[in-house]
Amino acid sequence: MLQPLLKTMTTLIDLHESLLSVAEEKTTRLKENNINDFNQLLKIEQKHVQALEQIEKERLKEASDLAAALNLPENAPVTAIIDSLPEASDREALEEKATALLAYVVDIKQQEDLNRQLLKQSLQFVQLQMDMIEPSVESLTYGTKKAKDDPATKRSVFDSKA
Repeated sequence: MLQPLLKTMTTLIDLHESLLSVAEEKTTRLKENNINDFNQLLKIEQKHVQALEQIEKERLKEASDLAAALNLPENAPVTAIIDSLPEASDREALEEKATALLAYVVDIKQQEDLNRQLLKQSLQFVQLQMDMIEPSVESLTYGTKKAKDDPATKRSVFDSKA
């Protein structure tokens, strides 16, 4: 009864491990400013997320089946299931899988936070470059603005006394 849940959690751990490596690779590509490879990694990441969603549904079903077999509520947390398992080896195995899965989730979150910060900094840099290249409205006029009461602006280009 526990084996299907352990097997599904092992699959989830493997997928999370792979997703973490994709996230780390995204960081490398961001640092290298390699946008084409970064976009390819985003596609790979999307496939991982779809697979994770499907496997997570299986895990939830298997956990609820195990909880029902242990006379627990259908949506019992994994910690409650672990505490209710009669065999110490089963408790240890499930706790090990849950801990490993949680560790990967935390690592992925940290890596994606780093990626988000790198992307934000890249966008700020691009915006700064665009602002420097884009001419301002004031620089579009010919020459500099002179004050109206400046005597040099009242003088004509041609001296009529000459």
